[in-house]
Amino acid sequence: MNNGDMTNSTEIRTLHRIDISGTLLANTGSQTYRSTDGGVNWTLLPGFLFANHFDDLGPDAVYAACGFSGLYRSSVDGLQWKPVTGTGLPELCQLVTVKGGQGEIYVSGSDKEGLLLAADPDDPEWVLKGMPNEEINALHYDEGSGTILAATNDTVFRSTDLGQTWLRSNEGLTYPFMTGFTTKPGKIYVVNLGKHPRIRRCRRDVDGSVSQCPGHIYP
Repeated sequence: MNNGDMTNSTEIRTLHRIDISGTLLANTGSQTYRSTDGGVNWTLLPGFLFANHFDDLGPDAVYAACGFSGLYRSSVDGLQWKPVTGTGLPELCQLVTVKGGQGEIYVSGSDKEGLLLAADPDDPEWVLKGMPNEEINALHYDEGSGTILAATNDTVFRSTDLGQTWLRSNEGLTYPFMTGFTTKPGKIYVVNLGKHPRIRRCRRDVDGSVSQCPGHIYP
């Protein structure tokens, strides 16, 4: 049965499907709900108020970046959540990404701390991996090429050496506020939610490159 104020008209800010279990997590900006039947019924997770971003750690765990509340981890049922700490963790966690499900965890804060990495999820020590003084809104990791893309407020960065070096890749990106990536087989899309919201398709997507974006608006 539905729990709390989750209705057909509820505005969802963040939606995530845990791959291994199929559990759905939906955040409204003030509450987080959980569904185990494809979204037919939802249960309110008590005390779990806000989540900017979710990502899975393979078949073992799921992480949530929860703003001022920090970083949290749960088993793949998404039911019980515990805080994740560690030296160097940003005060406000905006983004969490698990690279390829291999255990390396990337985190970004909302105070332009850059991209931070913890190699050991069980004993995290957060070290700067690149892009200092940038607020990172989204990451995309291409397992085939090893390319990592990072969306910031005004551009896209690209790394082909697992985050050792980053280059701006913003040709064709006319509007600021790059907020995310979405994919289809063989294609990568950059999501823009600035003054003129649109999704822009990038041409050279086989190798993960977003260096050429012809401005095609994907309907």
